[in-house]
Amino acid sequence: MHTEPYHEIHWAKARLLCAKEDYYYPHSLIQDVLWGGLYHFGEPILRHWHENSRYITQGCVEKAFHMIVVRAENPDSNSDAFKHHLARIPDYLWMAEDGMKVQGFGSQLWDTSLCIQVILESGMVEEYGTTLKKGHDYVKLSQC
Repeated sequence: MHTEPYHEIHWAKARLLCAKEDYYYPHSLIQDVLWGGLYHFGEPILRHWHENSRYITQGCVEKAFHMIVVRAENPDSNSDAFKHHLARIPDYLWMAEDGMKVQGFGSQLWDTSLCIQVILESGMVEEYGTTLKKGHDYVKLSQC
């Protein structure tokens, strides 16, 4: 995501970096002042509360990323933060009549496209040809 080491990133500048294609509308001065104020005054206050989310994330993908980061910061699998993350995993799982499911946040198109990419990168296109065809059809229908 970044071309420099994480600890060397100047976040006050990096938070404003965005590809020109991703700017749908230019930021107004009021918006920049408000966001700057929240960053410079709100962030230091919020940093005093460790894991103010109670170890719950927006979705299951983010949950996995958070766990990887916690583990990378402290490889000790017995750390309190890692234990707290492990304890919240059941919040994302549920049993259905056809087996265990992972609770996402309604991103079927995103999930489908990621699965297609994984199959293509795995080199197992022949084994999953039918799945790829169904996935392609779903992506096409979702774009209407």
